Amino acid sequence: MFKLIVLTAVIAIASADKFAHVKQLTNKVNEDGSYEYFYETSNGIVAQESGIGGVVAQGAAQWTDENGIGVQFSYVADQNGYNPSGNFLPQGPPIPPYILKALAYMKEHPWADQDKYARRK
Repeated sequence: MFKLIVLTAVIAIASADKFAHVKQLTNKVNEDGSYEYFYETSNGIVAQESGIGGVVAQGAAQWTDENGIGVQFSYVADQNGYNPSGNFLPQGPPIPPYILKALAYMKEHPWADQDKYARRK
């Protein structure tokens, strides 16, 4: 979870100008290991996160990039790993129709004789 906090801080620092200052900051750590934080800077960076240390975290951040485009992302980190979502994450190309057709065919026609063709030792 500490890595997530550091990642958010690095993003904020990379987006910040040298004259930016913190407008608002809250940080709370509870005895049970749960925590939450929120900050906003004068140059428009806003970030928040909450979770249970070492178990689960969820948060979000937003800022404006050097081209004036608003960047927003959110994430969940839990037993399923780190799962970000946002408008700046790269998207892969669409799956070609012939691949979709092949996948559908394989799902409808499972390979029943796979043991017949298995390698013999």
